Amino acid sequence: PYDFRDPMMRDRLLEIFGLCIIDSTTQQKCDDLMLRLRTTLSKLERYEMALRSLHQNTEDPPSTADQLVGLAAICPSPLIVAQQLAHIELERLSMVGADEFVEILKSGKIEEIGFIPKDQDSKITNIQHYIQWFNQLTNLVATEILRHSRKRYRVKTIEYFIEVAKECINVGNFNSLMAVVAGLSLQPVSRLKRTWSKVEKSKLEILQHQLDPSGNFISYRATIEAAIWRFEGAKQEAEK
Repeated sequence: PYDFRDPMMRDRLLEIFGLCIIDSTTQQKCDDLMLRLRTTLSKLERYEMALRSLHQNTEDPPSTADQLVGLAAICPSPLIVAQQLAHIELERLSMVGADEFVEILKSGKIEEIGFIPKDQDSKITNIQHYIQWFNQLTNLVATEILRHSRKRYRVKTIEYFIEVAKECINVGNFNSLMAVVAGLSLQPVSRLKRTWSKVEKSKLEILQHQLDPSGNFISYRATIEAAIWRFEGAKQEAEK
């Protein structure tokens, strides 16, 4: 439906409806379609305005702390964080239109899909908004770790986000899983040798193995297939 953001496309649609309407029943169906289209486009416009407002109101970088602060202190439950991340992912993914993928494939500039213009007035696609969210989550994980000046709290924060990543698997939120693991694997975090010496790295290595790109992401695809199987089983149980 995103094609119909263009007024010319909406005018053409109304012309087609004018040719199709032959009775009151058809008229009602056409009116219902136009109402659904206007509702969808209005929702998209409000969503994009909210995102622009969000990006314009970014705060200053957090200061360093000598005690446990940030997300791990505010919400100690990794499961709740994973669930809330899933809500954000679903909202942002639901706003990506199929026509956006078509436009990108048609342009032949797939390698530029992740480029986000610095000019706040520049229009970016919902796919780019989604990529931007992934990068923000990755940077958040790294920032939450690095803002702690004491090793014991860096260790706690790393262990916390490892648990968040595990819960992301359990709720089927694989995009946030990737972002969190990417944040844990960033060089400024991975080079904290003394901090990592106090962490059970095998837990992170298991997560990294799930996202191993070798074999055309065979481990990742197997994990997704298992999640789909669990979902189908739970759905059938609920329907009984």
